Amino acid sequence: MSVRRKMAKGAFWLFLEKITQQLLSFVVFTIIVAKIGPSEYGLVALCTVIVSLANNTILGMVDSIVSMKIRDDERLSTLFWVVLSIGAFISVFSYFMAGYFASFFEEPKLQLLLQVFSAIPVIYGLAAVPIGLAISSMDFRVFTIRTLVGSLLGGGVGVYLAYNGWGAYAIAVQQIIAQISTVIILYITSSWRPRFIFNVSRLKEMIYLGLGQTSSLLISFLEQHMPRLILGYYIGPTAVGHYAFVRRVIGIIQEGIIAPILNVIYPAISTIIDKPEEQRAIIKQTIFVLGFVIFPIIVGIVFTVPIFVPLLFGDKWNESIQLIQIFAPAVIFLSLNLFVINIFRAHQLIFTSMRIQIIVTSISTLGSLVVAPFGGGAWVLMVQVVSAIVSTIAFTSLLSVRLKMAIWKDYVLLLSPVFASLAMMGPILLVYHTDISGNNISLNLLYTVIVGAITYTAVIAILERKRLYYLVSHVRKQK
Repeated sequence: MSVRRKMAKGAFWLFLEKITQQLLSFVVFTIIVAKIGPSEYGLVALCTVIVSLANNTILGMVDSIVSMKIRDDERLSTLFWVVLSIGAFISVFSYFMAGYFASFFEEPKLQLLLQVFSAIPVIYGLAAVPIGLAISSMDFRVFTIRTLVGSLLGGGVGVYLAYNGWGAYAIAVQQIIAQISTVIILYITSSWRPRFIFNVSRLKEMIYLGLGQTSSLLISFLEQHMPRLILGYYIGPTAVGHYAFVRRVIGIIQEGIIAPILNVIYPAISTIIDKPEEQRAIIKQTIFVLGFVIFPIIVGIVFTVPIFVPLLFGDKWNESIQLIQIFAPAVIFLSLNLFVINIFRAHQLIFTSMRIQIIVTSISTLGSLVVAPFGGGAWVLMVQVVSAIVSTIAFTSLLSVRLKMAIWKDYVLLLSPVFASLAMMGPILLVYHTDISGNNISLNLLYTVIVGAITYTAVIAILERKRLYYLVSHVRKQK
């Protein structure tokens, strides 16, 4: 099977997996968050800092499975015992340090809540190697199955507990059940099993690449999660709740729609390192598809968020409306950054891109420390938007220097989606300010989305008819 065909098939299953995951999780998220409110959700957001730390550390360590095409039991089993030990250590450490964590934020409720969440890292350790094998083989069908089962089981329990007064614990139990389900599905669908083998000499070569990706993920983790800790310390869990809410709403878009496009880049380019022309073709197509998908979403979010937040989550979340509008433009830059980082990963140059990540994350964290006490979440999000723009400029420049890939000119492909998205604004504003729905908020939202989608589709079809025809034809050939 050709690389492009694997990419198309992998992207399809990833898209299906992400859409399934995000639709189910969005429904669950909407029900639970509307029930528990910003303060309780802020406590969860503080606890998930530890969970995200474990996830980034463990998944980064198995990155060598993809880049080194590891298939033998000796190396796979060695990696398994390492990541399982890391997960177990983080779980035990989190459990016993929960009291100090709660004291730091002066929130007694955090202690028991973090102790419940501490069960998750060791579960990540059990799942990491099978996940690495599935990514390496681009068998993303497995992800779709595990997501469906995990989301349904965990989500069902989470909603039940939220409506029975469990508050923040409803989300904790939901995530634990979802992760346990994931592990079970992964081992049912995988023929690989860990063996009692541990080879220190073979570990060193794998750890080098794994540490690179782990370090990169940890830097991204700091950029995304340090503001939670800063806001929690200076302002309190309610501010953290609104900040985490914004990141979650935007994250649903990133994970459900954009991630399937980007996640196939790394394994795909890893297999064609010696074919620069084919790489360039894939990169150009990906940039256009990213713009084609992202820009109308950004415009749609900015104009519809005043409608859908109170409609879906209740008036208690209205403070988040302006925050989402501030942060929405960062989506395109964050996506381009991840895109370029995956190209560096494929060329085993992750340490090169890390230099920029370290500098930008340090500046962003310092900026958040300065503005958080005065401007709260709004100013912190503004700092993150600026840092995302600076990162895009720096990453693209570094890619041109190190790999001789001058993708600056490929960004011209984003102009048509930008123009088509701007063209959406007129009809959307017309619907928004015209009482065609009879004060029915749900219908107003529906009409706004439909009019915006029709306008965008018509304009982009006129501007990029040939390119769209080529992409559609190419996808059909892969079936």
